[in-house]
Amino acid sequence: HELRSRITTLEDELKILEREKKQLKKRKSEEHEDAIEHLSTRDFAWKEQVQVLQNATQREAKRAATELFGPGPHHVKFSVILPSDDDERERHFTVEMAPLDVMPHSVHFFLQQVVHGLWNDAWFYLNGPHVLQGGPQAEEDEEDLWHLEHQEDDDRAVAMKQFRELDLENLAFPEYSEKYPHVQWTLGFTGRPGGPDFYINKIDNRATHGPGGQHQHDLEEYGDPCFAKVVDGFDVLNQMFKEPTYGDDHEWGWFFKDPVHIVKAKMMENAPLKIEVAPTSEEHTAKPEKPLKKPRIENQVDP
Repeated sequence: HELRSRITTLEDELKILEREKKQLKKRKSEEHEDAIEHLSTRDFAWKEQVQVLQNATQREAKRAATELFGPGPHHVKFSVILPSDDDERERHFTVEMAPLDVMPHSVHFFLQQVVHGLWNDAWFYLNGPHVLQGGPQAEEDEEDLWHLEHQEDDDRAVAMKQFRELDLENLAFPEYSEKYPHVQWTLGFTGRPGGPDFYINKIDNRATHGPGGQHQHDLEEYGDPCFAKVVDGFDVLNQMFKEPTYGDDHEWGWFFKDPVHIVKAKMMENAPLKIEVAPTSEEHTAKPEKPLKKPRIENQVDP
């Protein structure tokens, strides 16, 4: 009898513990739901704040670009030298920038790079099946001087020096518009948030370079900024595409064996306001020494 009574007592205590356990679970679940709701609210608020800042950046970029460069359309003429040309004559192609109403931040950013001469003596270095990519590359004597002064081997830092001094190395955010997608012959910025390296879409790359296409980035829902399109000089670019590259199985896969020299990039319209611009073209006629090693690329796209 005493044993039976003890078992009954234990069973009652067990029922009490089970009820307390359920209550605790319910309380923890409610606390967990509250925490999730709080985090979701904060996440939404942060996204709203980011959107406010992005809108403000675009608004000020449109205002600045209109004051400096006019309402558009804006055109930039590239002068290049192909390695296969024995006479090293300059060839040309022209791009038209996206409308300021659509891609104001990216257009303002690129035109600022152009008028400050940052694309003079640059290079197209990668010629993949889908894109032709270009960017700043340091010359051998510049690298040697940097190594001597800084005691470090960073050729990318040398190439980026002028961009950083002018605060024109990266966009503020990866601006993208469905109104200006990555169709064939358009230009896009590499990496996140974007730039300074850019590429020309050799094919329709809306799927691979639009939102969700670049899976290597943490925020893959963003697309690469697409900011201009080729409007003249297609024959020059088609010839450029034929320049020899290293094979896909090579350490330098899809890199040009001899990179294409960008002699200069010049805005074709006269700017409404007088601003400090790059040296005149006569100061950029000498062909620099081509890079002799594979450049260190921070934002290479899938070629």
